[in-house]
Amino acid sequence: MLAVTIGLASGCTQATHDASPEPAAAPAVKRYSAQEAAELVAKGEAILVDVRERDEIAPGIAEPAFWMPLSGDGGYSWKELRDTLGTGRTALFYCRSGRRSGNMAKQLAAEGFKTGNAGGYSEWVSAGLPTRQPSPARDRY
Repeated sequence: MLAVTIGLASGCTQATHDASPEPAAAPAVKRYSAQEAAELVAKGEAILVDVRERDEIAPGIAEPAFWMPLSGDGGYSWKELRDTLGTGRTALFYCRSGRRSGNMAKQLAAEGFKTGNAGGYSEWVSAGLPTRQPSPARDRY
């Protein structure tokens, strides 16, 4: 980062260099269509994670998804899902619209995980992909 200090009182210009490193840019996260996400999950190359909150999952959850609300109020923990990922698999996140899932994917990509944004639940439904009702036993709520 280059900081320029202007000495107005003396009428001179002095450039100073700040040696602090630039913050690392957030890694780019790929946006996957619902169909692409379903195919990666079916091949065992990814897991699908629903980050919506409890009051948002009543209409349903994508059939292969793990439920991990961002609030931490129920569902799976990131540690459990990280262990499920193993090596080489991608964590694909979805929410209602794709905003929170994109933020979560970026955050974890910055920590070195393979991630992607699978958008919103409505895209999964519109693509005709399988859904299910939330289950206390399976979804831990």
